[in-house]
Amino acid sequence: MIIVILLILLLITGLLLFLHAKKTAIALWIFAIILWPIVGTGLLASFLLKPLQDHYTYFSTPHWGKRNIIVVLGAQVVAPPGTTERPRTISYPRIQEAARLYFSCRKTKNECVIIASGGNSEYKGKSEATVYKEYLVKLGVRTADIIKEPHSENTHQNAEFTAAILETRKFDKLFLVTSGVHLKRAMLYFSHFGTNPVAMPADYIAISKSIFPSEHHFTITDSVVHEYLGIVAYYFYNIMDRIKSHTN
Repeated sequence: MIIVILLILLLITGLLLFLHAKKTAIALWIFAIILWPIVGTGLLASFLLKPLQDHYTYFSTPHWGKRNIIVVLGAQVVAPPGTTERPRTISYPRIQEAARLYFSCRKTKNECVIIASGGNSEYKGKSEATVYKEYLVKLGVRTADIIKEPHSENTHQNAEFTAAILETRKFDKLFLVTSGVHLKRAMLYFSHFGTNPVAMPADYIAISKSIFPSEHHFTITDSVVHEYLGIVAYYFYNIMDRIKSHTN
């Protein structure tokens, strides 16, 4: 995404030069030249990650209720040639954390259920929820303690469809497992649909700044920018809904 933005800036710069808008073209060119090392050395990602991740604390042993629900969000699946669907790389920490919490809860003799939320928008095949359930069962989670939500295709639907399931069940404590970088956006949507889970980060992104730009930093920055765009979209649609409600 960031590389695409830089390329677009350079194309616009060339167009402006062609149109003889030299001052604007030079300003954009300077901006692109400055942005490249800021992103490539990890400075921008390091700055943007803190508001997303640092607010959420890792709980080794949460305070369990009598009836607990752990929601784990999907992060797409892949189907390598010759094999069935499996979780993407970033999905494994979520699955592992959900299983860890489940077994921690079971030790207290309290009720514990996992809701695996996620569809499959990329191709026809097993949903994220189905694949997650298979891997959770392999880790020892009881099949009867896993509920699938296999229809959501984004965070908004994760929250909306999971809220519908929660309306049919009684519970004392609700926990939300997803990547640390994704938690802020996920919590916004879950709160929007009337659920207030305890945030449980499955992982954190650590940035090691470098002197020279690296592809790794561009990749992380893309993920971080994606989260901020999702947060902006959440507030934008909320504002539009309020405007519509006032005009009707």
